[in-house]
Amino acid sequence: MPATAPEHPTIHLRPRAGWQAVDLPELWRARDLIWLFALRDVKVRYKQTFFGYAWALLVPAAQVLVFTIVFGKALGVEKMLKESFGRDLPYPLFALAGQLVWNFFKTGVDGASGSLINNGHIVRKVYVPRLVLPIASIGKPLADAAVVLLLLLGATLWYAADSAWDVGLSWRVVLAPLALVGVALPALGIGLISASLTVNFRDLQYVLPLGLQILFYVSAVIYPLEVLPEHLQTLAYLNPAVGFVKLGQWAVLGLPLWVPGLLISLAVSAVLVIVGVAWFARAERVFADVA
Repeated sequence: MPATAPEHPTIHLRPRAGWQAVDLPELWRARDLIWLFALRDVKVRYKQTFFGYAWALLVPAAQVLVFTIVFGKALGVEKMLKESFGRDLPYPLFALAGQLVWNFFKTGVDGASGSLINNGHIVRKVYVPRLVLPIASIGKPLADAAVVLLLLLGATLWYAADSAWDVGLSWRVVLAPLALVGVALPALGIGLISASLTVNFRDLQYVLPLGLQILFYVSAVIYPLEVLPEHLQTLAYLNPAVGFVKLGQWAVLGLPLWVPGLLISLAVSAVLVIVGVAWFARAERVFADVA
């Protein structure tokens, strides 16, 4: 008798209405897919460019150079550092420590918010857990941040070897990656909310960069938070990036770290993640129709 083909179970995919819990077991089974999408984004980012992965260093280095000339020297922020902390601190190192965290936050939000639009061909034709796409989008900024982290370590060693600056290499520097881990939470939370809305309202692609630019100037990246009045310093931590920017500066330069402020940023980040995941899960049933 001819061999019969094995029977496979029939899988029915139906949209779910209302608020839904995240299917964590399904997301865990898709972990290899997250890795593949993240690796794809990293490879494509600098494909067919002359400098390749060197752009991960050139861009933040150029940004810090501009900040040093305009803010550090011309506007006297370097002097503010000494007045605020009573130490001779190199402004480029201060700015680079903050820029590392901020750039990861910004590119994480950008990647997650555009993940559905950029992968519309997948969303419309193939079923994958939708959360895979925004989570995988964090891989590209994480790879860039890892390269800049090496630059930051090298700059710290450079200034620590120069007696003109009050910089020392401390065990705290190994905790700098924690700032990236922490700021990934609000980046993902904001990105999930934005991704859910962008599939229906494409105008958000233009509004979001403006909002992030405003957040940048109140994130204590280019100036010490301590120059602000005390009540404004407390309010600044409602910007979730601030607590983790300060954590990075503490790890590299040993600047004061206000733990209650860090906890405020962490709490805001947790709320953003919870709201982002819940909103995304509720909205995902229509993604295939409009992405």
